[in-house]
Amino acid sequence: MILTVERLRAVLDYDPISGIFTDAGGKVAGHIDPQGYREIMVDGRHYLAHRLAWLFMKGEWPPRGVSFWNGDRADVSWPNLRLASQSQTAMGRKARNKLGIKGVSSTKYGYRARIFMKKRQLHLGTFPTIELAAESYARAAREHFGEFARVDQ
Repeated sequence: MILTVERLRAVLDYDPISGIFTDAGGKVAGHIDPQGYREIMVDGRHYLAHRLAWLFMKGEWPPRGVSFWNGDRADVSWPNLRLASQSQTAMGRKARNKLGIKGVSSTKYGYRARIFMKKRQLHLGTFPTIELAAESYARAAREHFGEFARVDQ
């Protein structure tokens, strides 16, 4: 059975400013899962809190993915949520490399900057310093990803 907005509102309350869901007893609902998302059980089924927030506020399930403006998956306050495609969500992910700087890797010739767009890798150049490579990535990310660009690490 698909959870309806009526059923959700009957069992949980949602504060759009804080992003906190509470049950009828006032207890905070859910827990943070290993990936950093808040997960809430309703009627024996687990749901991601950001999707429940969308249902609660809009009265319908999100038509596609929901992304977080500040990058914090546990922050499901309404101003922090926005619709996003899978690729837009990926644009906003943190760096997952040894340097901790998105789009930058080290080579024996310096620091390489590259960006992934539409399932393709675009080489932005090799730079003598990590700062120059990071700046190159940041400029390209802002240009190509707009509001979904994540350039802060």
